[in-house]
Amino acid sequence: MELSGSPAERTTAATDVLLGLTAAGGIIWLQWFQPALSWRIQIWSWSFGLIALAAALGAITHGLVLAQTLRRRLWGASTLALSLAVSLFVVGVVHDLYGMEAARRFLPVMLLAGVGVFLISRLWAGFFIVFIVFEGAALAAALAVYARLAAAGALDGAGLMAAGVLVSMAAAGTQAARRLRLEFIWEFDHNGIFHLLQTAGLMLLCQGISAIASPMSWCGSSRACGSGRPCPTFTTRSFMPGRPTANTCAASGNAPGRSCWSG
Repeated sequence: MELSGSPAERTTAATDVLLGLTAAGGIIWLQWFQPALSWRIQIWSWSFGLIALAAALGAITHGLVLAQTLRRRLWGASTLALSLAVSLFVVGVVHDLYGMEAARRFLPVMLLAGVGVFLISRLWAGFFIVFIVFEGAALAAALAVYARLAAAGALDGAGLMAAGVLVSMAAAGTQAARRLRLEFIWEFDHNGIFHLLQTAGLMLLCQGISAIASPMSWCGSSRACGSGRPCPTFTTRSFMPGRPTANTCAASGNAPGRSCWSG
């Protein structure tokens, strides 16, 4: 295999590797270092996994000299992975806003939407804008949701999620600026800068997901349940569905606010 002759393309490949490793590290953090392994954590882990896959395919495509047929196939696989990652991202947001039951009902709809966006963007030349609009709408909706939850003090970790989404939106805007170039030790084009910003965004999102996954986020917080008394400690990874129920909050002496029992 021959490396790309473009310094910017090689740097883009390296930042793709960084992005992929960050996403993979996020999965490890969510799967192994959380007090409870919930359906919500699984959804976010799959979204991160698809991002890691897309980044790996992007590293190959940017970093190596490939036949055009192979390059197109890799780009297609990467686009499909990203479309599904955005779909699962939306499902995760729905879970945080409306609860697990609503998110479960929304899951097949979003998966079909992700596949549909992929097919439209790949089968008709010039329709990649459909994916860009799909991603932009998902990020804008997520920012509105988490900003509202953070402002209301209704959910621990919502501020981190909002910050992660905002950085991701900045990253997407950077990628759209195709003439953007930056030289700092190495040469970065718009794709390389996008990867760096998105890496930072993923780190923030991972911290926010982790904070929300904590039982104390749903039941021990004075903002979520009223009195702020300690909740029962969950020490197993089998706690489902990922947040305490109204009965759990009541048993610990907390008034069951909406965040405690919504799924």
